[in-house]
Amino acid sequence: KVSLIVAIISAGLMVASFGQTDFSFVGFVLVMGSSCCSGLRWAMTQLLGAAAPDQARAPLPVIYLMAPASALGLLPFCLVIEAPHYAGTAFFRDAAPGVWWATAGMVLAGGAVSFLL
Repeated sequence: KVSLIVAIISAGLMVASFGQTDFSFVGFVLVMGSSCCSGLRWAMTQLLGAAAPDQARAPLPVIYLMAPASALGLLPFCLVIEAPHYAGTAFFRDAAPGVWWATAGMVLAGGAVSFLL
């Protein structure tokens, strides 16, 4: 059953990207890998939550507990892959430090509000 679901999702992604003129095989592989890892993550969450009380298996507590770990897990990749690209943009080269702090504050405030919800 799970294999059928994965096959349907894969077929949908292939159809969605079929008409693209700038098809990137590397991007396609990354998207497929991301989908597989996402499914694996939720399957593991279900396995870990099976022994937990009913209150701990509710979606919001699971997200509340997993969000910080997910963010910390992604942070090294963001710093290695994304930071060099953004460091070369005009925003980081030309903007005043006050603009950086204001932008960081807005991003953190939005993240804090969504985390608290």
